[in-house]
Amino acid sequence: AAWALQAELTAAAERSDEELRATRLRAMEAETQAAELERQERRQRKAAEDFQRQLEALREDGARAARNRAECQEQDELWAQRQGALERGLMDLRAGLEDHKRYAQALVEEAEAAERRCDQLEQLLRRVAPAEFQLFLERSEASRSGVSALSEDFELAQARGEVRRLQASL
Repeated sequence: AAWALQAELTAAAERSDEELRATRLRAMEAETQAAELERQERRQRKAAEDFQRQLEALREDGARAARNRAECQEQDELWAQRQGALERGLMDLRAGLEDHKRYAQALVEEAEAAERRCDQLEQLLRRVAPAEFQLFLERSEASRSGVSALSEDFELAQARGEVRRLQASL
């Protein structure tokens, strides 16, 4: 009976040893799994932190883009206002130029009419009273210096040149 008890105890010890080895093996597997789970958790935490940083960067980019859009809209409005002001100024300049053109044309026509009347009067005086006309020319030549006669011709030529320049610019 001792032998049987011994055999039974040995078998129980072997079973116990086997269960102990199996338990140790399961414990090692559980530790390995726990270590792997901890590594996965660290990776996931790191990935979550990376995603959080990316999300914050995207939010900052979005806010910056919104500010840039607002600034662009403000600039567009300013440029539109400036363009409108420039267009109005250009219209005013064109209207002023047209007024000056009409005024210059009227002056040219008036000067041409005065020259025609002057030529007609001179021709009439040469026919009707040539001696008196010659005396008038000599007296007016003596009373005026040659410079003033030249300056009047020069002023007339300048006025005509200005009129032509204004006409050409239109």
